[in-house]
Amino acid sequence: MAADPRVPEGRSSLATRTLMGLEDVCRRLACRPDETWVTARIDCAAVDTPALKELAAKRHDDFVDALREIVNIDSGSYSPDGVSRVADACEARFRERGWAVERLSHRPGAGERQLGDLVIGRLAGGGGPRILLIGHTDTVFDDGTTAERPFSIEGDRAYGPGVSDMKGGLLLAFFAVEVLQEAGFDGFARITYVCNPDEEIGS
Repeated sequence: MAADPRVPEGRSSLATRTLMGLEDVCRRLACRPDETWVTARIDCAAVDTPALKELAAKRHDDFVDALREIVNIDSGSYSPDGVSRVADACEARFRERGWAVERLSHRPGAGERQLGDLVIGRLAGGGGPRILLIGHTDTVFDDGTTAERPFSIEGDRAYGPGVSDMKGGLLLAFFAVEVLQEAGFDGFARITYVCNPDEEIGS
């Protein structure tokens, strides 16, 4: 099998997948070749792909550290304190990068169980299409799961409750936008990122 030219020599496949994921999401946000995503496109010539790849590569260790932090939080759908702690991490990332933040607490109706907080970030750009990102902060795992099997890396794989569904994806969107910000790209009217607390029970 031919080597993927995007794979940096000497990197584990965990690092490789992180970098390739960031690169792909950055390109989708900036270029969006699939017209079904949005009603307008941005000229891809304005995007320096090699520069994005380099910026993403520099963020790899930060990504893994941030992933470890939120994976090690029990955040089952009916663990509102844990879900809200993940929301805290999302809110902090939003505020650090200049997003406007809206945070809503769940008000359960009669017979309903308490859920964690909903966090929405909005980032103004320089003009262009409006972009909607959606991620979720809850998992399917019960309290105590992180103590039994906390975040770990074995060989070329990361393990832990919710590491792929969807705490890795939740972070990937943040990091992709941050890479675009560092590259000076603002070819969008607004990015709205909804971090919802109940996907596992409400989708």
